[in-house]
Amino acid sequence: LIYEVMDSVSLLKGKITKEDIIRILKVSFKGKASYSDLARLCSNQFGVKEERVAKLMRELKESGIIEKEQGKRGYWYIKELFSTLFG
Repeated sequence: LIYEVMDSVSLLKGKITKEDIIRILKVSFKGKASYSDLARLCSNQFGVKEERVAKLMRELKESGIIEKEQGKRGYWYIKELFSTLFG
C-alpha cells in the first residue's frame, strides 16, 4: 500500500459551494467583482471549471443573494452588503 499525505486544500480540490463563492467575493474582492475575475479565482482556487462557478452564480442570483449591475460588463456584488451601504 502507498500512503500519500494530503493537506486540507487538496481535499477540497474539485469541489466548490455557493458559500465558497460568497466568501471569495467578500474576502478577495470586498463584495464586488467582475464575472471573469471571480470565476477565474474560484476556478483556480478550487480546481473546478468556470462553467461550474457560473452555474452556482446564476443560482445565487436567482435566490436573491448576489446581483449583477446593468450592462454587459456589469460587476457582480453581494446584494445584502451593498443594499445596507447604499439603500
